[in-house]
Amino acid sequence: GNYIETKAKQTTNTNIMSDHNLPVEEHPPLIVLNPDGSYTRPASLQNSPPTSDQDSDTPVLTKDLTINHVNKTGVCIHIPKETMTTTETRPLKINGMILHNPFFGGVKRMDSEIRYSGANFTLSMSDECWDWALPIGASRDHEYCNPMMGGGLDAMGRIKDAGWRVVVTARLGDLMIDRQMEFVKALESKGVECKCFYGDGDHGIEYMDNIKAQELCDEISSYLSSITR
Repeated sequence: GNYIETKAKQTTNTNIMSDHNLPVEEHPPLIVLNPDGSYTRPASLQNSPPTSDQDSDTPVLTKDLTINHVNKTGVCIHIPKETMTTTETRPLKINGMILHNPFFGGVKRMDSEIRYSGANFTLSMSDECWDWALPIGASRDHEYCNPMMGGGLDAMGRIKDAGWRVVVTARLGDLMIDRQMEFVKALESKGVECKCFYGDGDHGIEYMDNIKAQELCDEISSYLSSITR
């Protein structure tokens, strides 16, 4: 999972919604989506020779997609708007989106947030994450946290306009599962083609359970195969 995530995504700046200026990822992004909608990219990228070696540090991608892990979902769902209105990302063409354990919140508590609040990832931990991630003074109904609010629904419609296919992977014991399912229904109501995987276990179990990790990788591999045909 980490191999795919670090090697095969169009990375966005995860801090664009935050006034806290938290550290960015260890590996700098190839393309950064700025708050004003513009892109920052390096003047040149090092070319790598084609290879079929699966152990290579630089795999050759036949299809480009954006992969979200946890708290980048609020940024990822806005990428279609930018890719449809700029030529700065060419020759990159995004064909789909993988949302792994999409991290949502909101002011009003969902049933699953109460039901699973004592799991490995607790409700108080979730609230604290949003306290750090959101702009100062914003509530959890900010569209970056709650895609049902603000411009979140419009952003979902642009996913359809861009022709992207979406896969959502989640866990039935995750305290955010009700929000994740609500999000999928909203995507489908906008005409977005979705593939969903709801596995057993709680939030992030694939990092502790090798069987669950393989299960997740199999689902993602199936999706990748479907968009490279």
